Amino acid sequence: MSDRTRSIVVTGTVVLGLLLVSWAEAAERKGWPRAVTVAGSNLGSAHYAYGVGWAKVLTEKLGVQTTVEATPGPGPNVRLVHSKQTDFGPVTMAVAYEGYHGLGWAKGQRFDQIRAVVPMFPSYFQFWVLSKSPIHSIHDMSGYDVALSGAGSTPDIYGRRLFEMFGIKPRRIVNAGFGDMNNQMRDGLLHVSAAFAGIPHPAIVEAGTTHSIRILGIAPKDADPFIAKNPFFSKGAIRAGTYKDHDKPIDTLTIWNVVIVHRDAAEDFVYEVARVTFEARQDLVTAFKGASDTLPENIRHTTIPLHSGAYRFYRQRGIAVPAEAMSLEVKR
Repeated sequence: MSDRTRSIVVTGTVVLGLLLVSWAEAAERKGWPRAVTVAGSNLGSAHYAYGVGWAKVLTEKLGVQTTVEATPGPGPNVRLVHSKQTDFGPVTMAVAYEGYHGLGWAKGQRFDQIRAVVPMFPSYFQFWVLSKSPIHSIHDMSGYDVALSGAGSTPDIYGRRLFEMFGIKPRRIVNAGFGDMNNQMRDGLLHVSAAFAGIPHPAIVEAGTTHSIRILGIAPKDADPFIAKNPFFSKGAIRAGTYKDHDKPIDTLTIWNVVIVHRDAAEDFVYEVARVTFEARQDLVTAFKGASDTLPENIRHTTIPLHSGAYRFYRQRGIAVPAEAMSLEVKR
């Protein structure tokens, strides 16, 4: 056999081998998307920061191009995932539960095509004001201009409920992105900004770099009656030292976050999404410190059904799944 012939045979063998690998991979990835989108909530939010890190993980580990889109928050994210206008969405469990069951903010509608994939981190209700402000608690907010993040976001939905419960009447409630909220506060157009998010919250950190700010939570005496009517929430505290010049814990309300997907997403794909998310957790922590709580066992906080691929992942690893999170698509 001549050198030229040998070269052709070797080259052909390599090409055939690569084709076989490609065909095998295609067979394994039947139904996988070529690209996906993540509804990341407001720019400057914890959900957006987490989403950017998570998108990088999915792109690099699964070879599926993943992009993050800004949205007003969890309420719109539930709608977008339910209607297949986006693939994944980070949401707080209260918003997801009410959306799934057609309660509260979703009364009269049921967004029951959403399914849980992975637990993210706990969120904390956080308000911030300039240090010179006379506002020291939620009860001081009557008569002032208060920003509750985007329309349909967790602070917007539940901040309004909180104000109604305690008879708090802000002069004006503003819905805006976090960057805009900080700018308006600096210009004297806003007195209070709010977030219900993981910690440290990027917008609060940013605000504290240029101005002296005070962070407020929700006192236990106020949290108790609110939780009695909204049992998705619990009492928690923002750790001392989370933010500059705050050396004591801040009592407030807390709730868990989860990534959702449509029930029709390919089972094997969602299984792999769950797997690489936990394997690459340190990469997520680099993007957002709160991702240290992205652990498989935290799926116990989920109160809507799991996607069948995610359910298979947790069950194979012997992780207990709450009754309300059992997959509706898996025969047991």
